[in-house]
Amino acid sequence: MRKVISMRRLRSHIFCDNETIDTFFCTMRELRKEAIDMGNEIPDSVFREIVLAAFPTASFDTIMQNINANPSTFPSSSSVIQHISFQYSRSENRPDAVVPGDRLPQANSVAYLTSHIETLEKQLAASANAVKSPEKKCRNCQRQGHLIEDCFRKGGGKEGQYPPWWKGKKDTTVGSSTANVTATPPESTPEVGELPQYFGLTASLIAENGNEIYTPCDHVAQSSEASTPLRERASCPRCVL
Repeated sequence: MRKVISMRRLRSHIFCDNETIDTFFCTMRELRKEAIDMGNEIPDSVFREIVLAAFPTASFDTIMQNINANPSTFPSSSSVIQHISFQYSRSENRPDAVVPGDRLPQANSVAYLTSHIETLEKQLAASANAVKSPEKKCRNCQRQGHLIEDCFRKGGGKEGQYPPWWKGKKDTTVGSSTANVTATPPESTPEVGELPQYFGLTASLIAENGNEIYTPCDHVAQSSEASTPLRERASCPRCVL
């Protein structure tokens, strides 16, 4: 009786979605060993057919058709188990995977999200490497990734030329040189009775040989005659030896 029950358990063991493919095949081998220990003869060819019958769902139709169409390629139970495990693992990890039962939406969503995240990470890394070059440092803003010739901040070679993607605060750019030039008012005309001031540039001295000697002077002298020759009016009393 135990012999019949052990064989019945082996043949009735069907793959379910709530277990992994590796766990399923491990259980199949244990049931085969148990049935053999109970006195049943289960050659490899019989076990191969039992394994193929353990996947009755439509999700495995393509895999089963491939095995049945190429018996010489999968002659043993080991080759069948290896092929089913490989194809099933591929379908689980593919975004458009065909996975049995309720695991289909889960496999699709997880695989798709994983693939999408990896793609975004690669794009982000490539963008960061293109924008920021560690070997470049701007002498103007002290930031890495560009040189002063390409700096769009105040004082840079492209000052004020902010790119379209810039969302930060913009510096106040320096306008044209003529816009900020303050006109210098003309010198005021001295009022009547006011003695104008003149800066004495030299003090004239007469040497013993009759030649004039000019000595620099930074003192201020005053004269009421703007047209008085410098030699006559610029001799500073404080500079006379």
